[in-house]
Amino acid sequence: MARGVREVSPASRKFNLLMALLTSERGYTKHELFTGIDGYRQLVDASGANASLEKMFERDKQELRDRGWRIETLEDPARPGDNRFLRYRIPEGAQSMPHGLHFSAEECALIEAAYAALRSSDFADSAARGLAKIRATEATAALPSGDAPRLRARSAHFDRLSEAIASRREITFVYRKVDASQLEERHARPLALVAVDGVWMLIADDRDRKALRRFVVSRISGTIRLGDSYPDEYPSQREVTESTLAEFSELRAEQRARILVEEGSDAEVRLARRSSSRESEHTGWSELELGYLDRWLLADELAGFGPEVIVLEPAELRADVTERLERVRALHAEVSA
Repeated sequence: MARGVREVSPASRKFNLLMALLTSERGYTKHELFTGIDGYRQLVDASGANASLEKMFERDKQELRDRGWRIETLEDPARPGDNRFLRYRIPEGAQSMPHGLHFSAEECALIEAAYAALRSSDFADSAARGLAKIRATEATAALPSGDAPRLRARSAHFDRLSEAIASRREITFVYRKVDASQLEERHARPLALVAVDGVWMLIADDRDRKALRRFVVSRISGTIRLGDSYPDEYPSQREVTESTLAEFSELRAEQRARILVEEGSDAEVRLARRSSSRESEHTGWSELELGYLDRWLLADELAGFGPEVIVLEPAELRADVTERLERVRALHAEVSA
C-alpha cells in the first residue's frame, strides 16, 4: 500500500461492502463500489490496472455468500452482455444467518461499535437492519440494544440522481445552502455521485453559475425534475469521480481541525480512525488532528458527540459546534418549560 494511504482491515472492508450491497435496490456497479467503499477506493489504480482489486472483490463476495448472504447480479438492460455495467445487490429478505453462528463478547462490542460509527451516516438504516438481524439470533446474547437510527440509509433522491446520470439528463431541484436560510432552485447537469465520509455528494455542472459544483445530496429538498438530455461532452462518471476524490484528498490536507476527545469515549473510537494523534497536555483527553471537506458537516458530526469533544481550532469550527449545542440546549429548555 502506498505511503500515506490509510490502511483498512479486511474485516472492515467486507463489512463496508455488505452495508453497500444492502443499501440499494438498484444495486451498484463494481466501479461504484471500488470508488465509494473504504478498503477498495484506497487501492484503485487510476491507470485501470486493477486485476488484484478485482480478485479481492471476488473473494470478498464469495466469503459473504459462504456466510449466508445471497448476492444478486443484475444486467443493465441498455447494455446487455457488458460486464462493466453489471450491478450487485443483496435483495431485502434474501439473507440468512449460518447455523451455529456465535459471537464472542469482544466481537459483540465490535459489532456495536461498527453500528455506532454508521448510525449517523447515509448507511444508517442498512446498519440498523443488519444489527437487528444479528440480534434476532441466539448468537449475540451480550449485544447491547443500541439506539434507533437517526438518518436514512441513503437519501431518497439517490435513485433519481443515478437515473439522471445514467441517461445524461438535466435536472432541476431545490437546494438549501448551509449558510442560507432560504431554498434556491438549481439547474444542473449531473455527472457523478461520490460517497465521502458517509455522505453522498452530487458532482454536477451548475447551469446557472456556469461551473462544476458539489451538492450534498441530503440538502436537496422536494422532487428532482428530469429535463432534456445534455450533450455527451463531459468526462465519464469514472473520470469525474477520480478527479473529485483527488481534489477531496488535497482539500483534507489543507483544511485541518484540532480537537480534544475524551479518552475511552465513543468519540475517540470513531474519530481516531481518520485522524492523527498529537501529544495532549490535558489529563483524560486525547488530542487529534483531522482533515475535513465541509466545515458545517464536520460541525454537525462533532456536535453529535456532546461533551466528549472539545474543538480547539479553527475558531470558525468551534463557533459552529457551539452554536449547534446551544440550539439543542434551547430546544430542551422549551420542552422542559
